[in-house]
Amino acid sequence: MTPRPSQPATPLPDRRRGFTLLEVMLAVALSVLVVGAVLALHSYARSVRQDVLADVETVSDIRLAMDRLSGEIRSSLGYQFIATGLARESGRVEFVAAALPAPSAWGQTSLTDPRNNPPPQHDHEIVGYRLRVALDEQGEPMLDIDGNPIVEGLERTSQKVLTLVAEEGKQVEASLLSTRIRFFRVEYFDPQGTADSHWMDQWPEQDMPPAVRITLGAEPLPLGVEPAEYPYEKFQRVIDIPTSGRIASAATDSTNAEDMP
Repeated sequence: MTPRPSQPATPLPDRRRGFTLLEVMLAVALSVLVVGAVLALHSYARSVRQDVLADVETVSDIRLAMDRLSGEIRSSLGYQFIATGLARESGRVEFVAAALPAPSAWGQTSLTDPRNNPPPQHDHEIVGYRLRVALDEQGEPMLDIDGNPIVEGLERTSQKVLTLVAEEGKQVEASLLSTRIRFFRVEYFDPQGTADSHWMDQWPEQDMPPAVRITLGAEPLPLGVEPAEYPYEKFQRVIDIPTSGRIASAATDSTNAEDMP
Protein backbone atom coordinates (compact mmCIF):
# COMPACT_ATOMS: atom_id res chain seq x y z
CA MET A 1 0.00 0.00 0.00
CA THR A 2 1.42 3.21 -1.11
CA PRO A 3 1.45 5.85 1.70
CA ARG A 4 -0.16 9.19 1.04
CA PRO A 5 2.02 12.12 0.77
CA SER A 6 1.81 14.29 3.92
CA GLN A 7 -0.15 17.50 3.56
CA PRO A 8 0.95 20.70 5.21
CA ALA A 9 -0.84 21.32 8.52
CA THR A 10 -3.38 24.09 8.36
CA PRO A 11 -2.98 26.53 11.36
CA LEU A 12 -6.01 26.69 13.62
CA PRO A 13 -7.74 30.05 13.85
CA ASP A 14 -6.72 32.18 16.95
CA ARG A 15 -9.79 32.28 19.19
CA ARG A 16 -8.27 34.85 21.62
CA ARG A 17 -9.75 38.31 21.27
CA GLY A 18 -8.93 41.76 22.92
CA PHE A 19 -11.12 44.18 24.89
CA THR A 20 -13.43 46.35 22.97
CA LEU A 21 -13.46 50.10 23.42
CA LEU A 22 -16.77 49.91 25.29
CA GLU A 23 -15.37 47.43 27.82
CA VAL A 24 -12.31 49.57 28.41
CA MET A 25 -14.46 52.65 29.00
CA LEU A 26 -16.70 50.74 31.42
CA ALA A 27 -13.67 49.46 33.36
CA VAL A 28 -12.17 52.95 33.59
CA ALA A 29 -15.51 54.41 34.72
CA LEU A 30 -15.94 51.77 37.42
CA SER A 31 -12.38 52.34 38.63
CA VAL A 32 -12.97 56.08 38.84
CA LEU A 33 -16.20 55.53 40.78
CA VAL A 34 -14.51 53.16 43.24
CA VAL A 35 -11.54 55.48 43.78
CA GLY A 36 -13.88 58.49 44.17
CA ALA A 37 -16.01 56.66 46.72
CA VAL A 38 -12.92 55.65 48.71
CA LEU A 39 -11.57 59.22 48.65
CA ALA A 40 -14.97 60.65 49.68
CA LEU A 41 -15.21 58.18 52.56
CA HIS A 42 -11.68 59.02 53.65
CA SER A 43 -12.40 62.77 53.50
CA TYR A 44 -15.62 62.32 55.50
CA ALA A 45 -13.86 60.21 58.13
CA ARG A 46 -11.09 62.79 58.38
CA SER A 47 -13.62 65.62 58.75
CA VAL A 48 -15.49 63.71 61.47
CA ARG A 49 -12.21 63.04 63.25
CA GLN A 50 -11.27 66.74 63.17
CA ASP A 51 -14.72 67.73 64.47
CA VAL A 52 -14.50 65.21 67.29
CA LEU A 53 -11.00 66.38 68.23
CA ALA A 54 -12.14 70.01 68.18
CA ASP A 55 -15.11 69.16 70.43
CA VAL A 56 -12.84 67.25 72.80
CA GLU A 57 -10.39 70.16 72.99
CA THR A 58 -13.24 72.63 73.54
CA VAL A 59 -14.73 70.56 76.36
CA SER A 60 -11.25 70.12 77.85
CA ASP A 61 -10.61 73.89 77.77
CA ILE A 62 -14.00 74.60 79.35
CA ARG A 63 -13.41 72.01 82.06
CA LEU A 64 -9.97 73.39 82.88
CA ALA A 65 -11.33 76.95 82.98
CA MET A 66 -14.21 75.86 85.21
CA ASP A 67 -11.87 74.07 87.59
CA ARG A 68 -9.55 77.06 87.80
CA LEU A 69 -12.45 79.45 88.32
CA SER A 70 -13.96 77.21 90.98
CA GLY A 71 -10.72 76.93 92.93
CA GLU A 72 -9.98 80.64 92.88
CA ILE A 73 -13.54 81.81 93.59
CA ARG A 74 -13.92 79.40 96.52
CA SER A 75 -10.81 80.92 98.08
CA SER A 76 -11.82 84.52 97.35
CA LEU A 77 -12.48 87.02 100.09
CA GLY A 78 -13.60 90.61 100.53
CA TYR A 79 -10.81 93.12 100.94
CA GLN A 80 -11.65 96.08 103.17
CA PHE A 81 -8.81 98.26 101.94
CA ILE A 82 -10.42 98.65 98.53
CA ALA A 83 -13.94 97.79 99.77
CA THR A 84 -14.65 95.20 97.13
CA GLY A 85 -15.77 91.63 96.91
CA LEU A 86 -16.73 90.37 93.48
CA ALA A 87 -17.24 92.55 90.44
CA ARG A 88 -20.89 93.43 90.02
CA GLU A 89 -21.29 92.83 86.30
CA SER A 90 -22.58 89.85 84.33
CA GLY A 91 -19.86 89.83 81.68
CA ARG A 92 -16.90 89.56 84.01
CA VAL A 93 -15.92 88.46 87.49
CA GLU A 94 -13.25 90.04 89.68
CA PHE A 95 -12.23 89.11 93.19
CA VAL A 96 -9.35 89.04 95.65
CA ALA A 97 -7.56 85.71 96.08
CA ALA A 98 -4.44 84.46 97.85
CA ALA A 99 -1.32 84.41 95.68
CA LEU A 100 2.46 84.40 95.81
CA PRO A 101 4.35 87.61 94.96
CA ALA A 102 5.69 87.92 91.43
CA PRO A 103 9.41 87.20 90.78
CA SER A 104 10.05 90.94 90.36
CA ALA A 105 9.27 91.45 94.06
CA TRP A 106 12.35 89.41 94.97
CA GLY A 107 14.73 91.48 92.83
CA GLN A 108 17.64 93.41 94.21
CA THR A 109 16.57 96.76 95.63
CA SER A 110 18.48 100.01 95.75
CA LEU A 111 19.39 101.43 99.15
CA THR A 112 20.38 104.83 97.78
CA ASP A 113 17.45 105.52 95.43
CA PRO A 114 14.11 104.12 96.64
CA ARG A 115 12.52 105.00 93.31
CA ASN A 116 14.32 102.03 91.76
CA ASN A 117 12.69 99.62 94.19
CA PRO A 118 9.87 97.41 92.84
CA PRO A 119 6.37 98.29 94.10
CA PRO A 120 5.29 96.48 97.27
CA GLN A 121 3.27 93.35 96.72
CA HIS A 122 0.85 91.54 98.99
CA ASP A 123 0.10 87.88 99.44
CA HIS A 124 -3.23 88.61 97.73
CA GLU A 125 -4.04 89.60 94.18
CA ILE A 126 -7.07 90.89 92.31
CA VAL A 127 -8.03 88.19 89.82
CA GLY A 128 -10.45 88.83 86.99
CA TYR A 129 -12.04 86.82 84.19
CA ARG A 130 -13.61 88.33 81.09
CA LEU A 131 -13.90 87.91 77.33
CA ARG A 132 -11.24 89.48 75.16
CA VAL A 133 -12.66 91.35 72.15
CA ALA A 134 -10.53 92.16 69.09
CA LEU A 135 -9.88 95.90 68.70
CA ASP A 136 -8.93 97.92 65.66
CA GLU A 137 -6.27 100.64 65.46
CA GLN A 138 -8.65 103.20 66.97
CA GLY A 139 -9.43 100.93 69.91
CA GLU A 140 -12.95 100.15 68.71
CA PRO A 141 -14.32 96.57 68.78
CA MET A 142 -13.94 94.73 65.47
CA LEU A 143 -17.13 93.22 64.03
CA ASP A 144 -17.72 90.15 61.89
CA ILE A 145 -19.93 89.98 58.80
CA ASP A 146 -23.03 89.60 61.00
CA GLY A 147 -22.23 92.69 63.06
CA ASN A 148 -21.16 90.77 66.17
CA PRO A 149 -17.98 91.69 68.08
CA ILE A 150 -15.09 89.36 67.31
CA VAL A 151 -14.35 87.49 70.55
CA GLU A 152 -10.80 86.16 70.84
CA GLY A 153 -11.37 84.01 73.92
CA LEU A 154 -11.48 83.93 77.72
CA GLU A 155 -8.97 86.23 79.41
CA ARG A 156 -7.59 86.23 82.95
CA THR A 157 -6.27 89.39 84.58
CA SER A 158 -4.02 89.61 87.62
CA GLN A 159 -3.20 92.66 89.73
CA LYS A 160 -0.47 92.01 92.26
CA VAL A 161 -0.43 95.51 93.77
CA LEU A 162 -3.73 96.20 95.54
CA THR A 163 -4.61 99.76 94.61
CA LEU A 164 -7.83 101.49 93.65
CA VAL A 165 -6.40 102.71 90.33
CA ALA A 166 -4.37 100.35 88.16
CA GLU A 167 -3.30 100.53 84.53
CA GLU A 168 -3.50 97.47 82.34
CA GLY A 169 -0.12 96.44 81.06
CA LYS A 170 1.64 97.84 84.14
CA GLN A 171 -0.06 96.94 87.41
CA VAL A 172 -2.55 94.61 85.68
CA GLU A 173 -1.33 91.64 83.66
CA ALA A 174 -3.69 89.97 81.18
CA SER A 175 -3.30 86.50 79.64
CA LEU A 176 -5.51 84.66 77.17
CA LEU A 177 -6.53 81.33 78.70
CA SER A 178 -8.46 79.77 75.81
CA THR A 179 -9.46 80.82 72.31
CA ARG A 180 -12.26 78.24 72.28
CA ILE A 181 -14.37 79.90 75.00
CA ARG A 182 -16.34 82.80 73.51
CA PHE A 183 -19.28 83.14 75.88
CA PHE A 184 -18.93 84.01 79.54
CA ARG A 185 -21.68 84.92 82.00
CA VAL A 186 -21.70 85.37 85.77
CA GLU A 187 -24.81 85.28 87.95
CA TYR A 188 -24.95 86.04 91.66
CA PHE A 189 -27.14 84.18 94.14
CA ASP A 190 -29.33 86.35 96.34
CA PRO A 191 -30.89 84.38 99.24
CA GLN A 192 -33.33 87.24 99.86
CA GLY A 193 -34.80 87.03 96.37
CA THR A 194 -37.99 85.31 95.33
CA ALA A 195 -38.16 81.81 93.94
CA ASP A 196 -37.97 83.15 90.39
CA SER A 197 -35.28 85.78 90.97
CA HIS A 198 -32.64 84.20 93.19
CA TRP A 199 -30.01 84.61 90.46
CA MET A 200 -29.04 88.20 89.61
CA ASP A 201 -26.93 89.62 86.78
CA GLN A 202 -25.56 92.29 89.12
CA TRP A 203 -24.55 92.12 92.75
CA PRO A 204 -25.57 95.36 94.57
CA GLU A 205 -23.87 94.61 97.90
CA GLN A 206 -20.24 95.01 98.95
CA ASP A 207 -20.07 91.69 100.77
CA MET A 208 -19.53 88.40 98.96
CA PRO A 209 -22.56 86.53 97.59
CA PRO A 210 -23.21 83.02 98.90
CA ALA A 211 -22.66 81.53 95.45
CA VAL A 212 -22.11 82.41 91.81
CA ARG A 213 -23.18 80.58 88.68
CA ILE A 214 -20.69 80.50 85.82
CA THR A 215 -21.84 79.82 82.25
CA LEU A 216 -19.36 79.13 79.44
CA GLY A 217 -19.96 78.51 75.75
CA ALA A 218 -17.95 77.93 72.59
CA GLU A 219 -19.99 80.26 70.36
CA PRO A 220 -20.24 84.05 70.79
CA LEU A 221 -23.52 85.60 71.82
CA PRO A 222 -25.47 86.71 68.71
CA LEU A 223 -26.26 90.37 68.33
CA GLY A 224 -29.56 91.35 69.95
CA VAL A 225 -29.86 88.15 72.03
CA GLU A 226 -30.00 88.32 75.82
CA PRO A 227 -27.41 86.24 77.72
CA ALA A 228 -30.24 84.32 79.40
CA GLU A 229 -31.42 83.21 75.94
CA TYR A 230 -28.05 81.93 74.72
CA PRO A 231 -29.05 79.61 71.84
CA TYR A 232 -26.00 77.34 71.73
CA GLU A 233 -24.70 74.57 73.93
CA LYS A 234 -23.57 75.91 77.30
CA PHE A 235 -21.78 74.61 80.36
CA GLN A 236 -22.82 75.77 83.82
CA ARG A 237 -21.46 75.34 87.33
CA VAL A 238 -22.63 76.75 90.66
CA ILE A 239 -19.70 77.72 92.90
CA ASP A 240 -20.25 78.18 96.62
CA ILE A 241 -18.26 80.93 98.38
CA PRO A 242 -17.43 80.01 101.98
CA THR A 243 -16.20 83.55 102.76
CA SER A 244 -19.49 85.25 101.85
CA GLY A 245 -20.61 87.99 104.24
CA ARG A 246 -17.20 88.67 105.79
CA ILE A 247 -17.13 92.30 104.71
CA ALA A 248 -20.58 92.93 106.14
CA SER A 249 -19.79 91.17 109.40
CA ALA A 250 -16.46 93.00 109.74
CA ALA A 251 -18.15 96.33 109.09
CA THR A 252 -20.84 95.50 111.66
CA ASP A 253 -18.24 94.54 114.25
CA SER A 254 -16.34 97.77 113.59
CA THR A 255 -19.50 99.86 114.01
CA ASN A 256 -20.40 98.11 117.25
CA ALA A 257 -16.91 98.66 118.58
CA GLU A 258 -17.12 102.37 117.85
CA ASP A 259 -20.46 102.61 119.66
CA MET A 260 -19.05 101.05 122.80
CA PRO A 261 -17.98 103.52 125.52
